[in-house]
Amino acid sequence: MHDDLNAIAEFAQQQNIWFHIDGAHGGGAIYSKKYKHLLNGIEKADSVVIDGHKMLMMPTLMTFVLFKKKSDSFANFTHKADYLFQQAEEEWYNMAKRTFECTKEMMSIKFYVLLKTYGPEVFNQFVTQLYNLGTEFANKVKQNPQFELALTPHSNIVCFRYVDAQLSEEELNQLNGEIRSKILKQGDFYIVQTTLSGKTYLRLTFMNPQTTPEVMDELLKEVERHSTLPNPSTSSG
Repeated sequence: MHDDLNAIAEFAQQQNIWFHIDGAHGGGAIYSKKYKHLLNGIEKADSVVIDGHKMLMMPTLMTFVLFKKKSDSFANFTHKADYLFQQAEEEWYNMAKRTFECTKEMMSIKFYVLLKTYGPEVFNQFVTQLYNLGTEFANKVKQNPQFELALTPHSNIVCFRYVDAQLSEEELNQLNGEIRSKILKQGDFYIVQTTLSGKTYLRLTFMNPQTTPEVMDELLKEVERHSTLPNPSTSSG
């Protein structure tokens, strides 16, 4: 889900508190012409984090920390090391003054090269396609009475679960956990799980823009195929 950033910004301003946006995953939507409206209000943040390795096609690990005020990027990571820093003024090129690690590879150059080579359109196409896949899969889930969505997704992350009216919530939680384990052991799909309001959901993230509807259908079939709880062991006397 994408939060209402304008509402949070208004609250932060009223309370005079720092407004930080954790856009590690969803921040990449800023490049999508179709979905960037989900980030309305991002410009009001004091700082924003975006992970390039999640939605901007970058290798791990690559995180951007963006500040509204340039001076804050220095103040938040102030180091006192006379053997390294002799000048008090802000040196925009000296990354050691703006990071916890001090000496650090300039990872952003990889993003810069991709941006200059292909332009922002490559990110528009990538993010938009992945978000579209999330919506397409969610629609398939809605059409099948054996499945339940946790909520309508805003992005390429979809939380859903297998349901059976004859099972209790505890049994459904156990069943969905078992389904995930079986699918992982099989090795054709990789999904994780999460818990929302005490219910266990399968959490699926679309990261391959070439994922087809047929692949989605196959995954749902696999979930149904593994939807039988293991029989309790019995002992003979």
